[in-house]
Amino acid sequence: YEAKGYDNATKVFDGHASTNGKLQQAGTYFYSLTYKAGAETKHKTGYLVLKYR
Repeated sequence: YEAKGYDNATKVFDGHASTNGKLQQAGTYFYSLTYKAGAETKHKTGYLVLKYR
């Protein structure tokens, strides 16, 4: 998934791929974020787990 201008309202990750709209497979995904806080550029990494019933 990739998005510019992520805003938690209109551009938000909901389990679907940004390229083809298909639901991602269940599993562990790692992320890397780069964003600006004022004039400072920050980086954050982590993971999320997708589980479906």
